[in-house]
Amino acid sequence: MALTEIVEGWTAPMDYDLKVDGSAVDLTGMTVTLELCTFTGSTVTLGGSVALQIATGGRVRYSPATGDFLEGDYRARWKAVDGASKVAYFPSGEADSWRVRLP
Repeated sequence: MALTEIVEGWTAPMDYDLKVDGSAVDLTGMTVTLELCTFTGSTVTLGGSVALQIATGGRVRYSPATGDFLEGDYRARWKAVDGASKVAYFPSGEADSWRVRLP
């Protein structure tokens, strides 16, 4: 589990490297989305977009929309779906923690 700290209102692109056992995941041909929820389990509706930056190196970029990040603590996972509709989550263990602070 990793901790990401963000300031409320953040809209700059954010890059992440998806890995399994320390090795980059090849995301070629996959669709990746960001799933964010509160610590009480409520799903957060995000308006931003995810793009593959380096598919063979597992690098994704989330470009947040205004209002995506409000003060609070969240759990985050990346969902990758291949052409055969097989699903993988990153991380596959405990979700990453994201903390959004006031400016």
